[in-house]
Amino acid sequence: MQRLDALELIERNASDEIRARAPSVLLDSWVQRYRFDHHILRRYHIAARSGVEALAALAEALTLREVKFAATGLSAAWHYTAFADFRLNTFLVDQHPLEPEALGLRPVERGENVWLLVPQDEGAFYGRAQQGIWCAHPVQVYLDLLSHPERAIDAARELRHQWMTWRA
Repeated sequence: MQRLDALELIERNASDEIRARAPSVLLDSWVQRYRFDHHILRRYHIAARSGVEALAALAEALTLREVKFAATGLSAAWHYTAFADFRLNTFLVDQHPLEPEALGLRPVERGENVWLLVPQDEGAFYGRAQQGIWCAHPVQVYLDLLSHPERAIDAARELRHQWMTWRA
């Protein structure tokens, strides 16, 4: 917070509450420093006819096993914006499953349709919300989309347009 204050990216009101001075500038700065590759990524394949079917099946399996998770990337962007179809499902999980087969997952080196990520810190789960399934906060989803394939850049643009509507 001290660094953000020194850079004049935050401000305090009369009640000493903190808010971003220029949210878009702060987000763009965060994008420059964000490192998707710091997450611990494992690649899997789940049998499904579509990305949406795979998303629902895996979310249900994780919920039944009481795994803390949040969809991110293309699957979460689809929940927030209904912008584009997708094949790859990405989930933040608090730990990688010891028996992925119990979730219907088969480890693969290529041809995956599921990425499970253990985030570098618990903050990735901050602000997760029920959007039919648990989804990461739109800002987290936006950051993650910028490191995804398929139509991720277009989905990121649409997510920012619909959900990050603050005024500069």
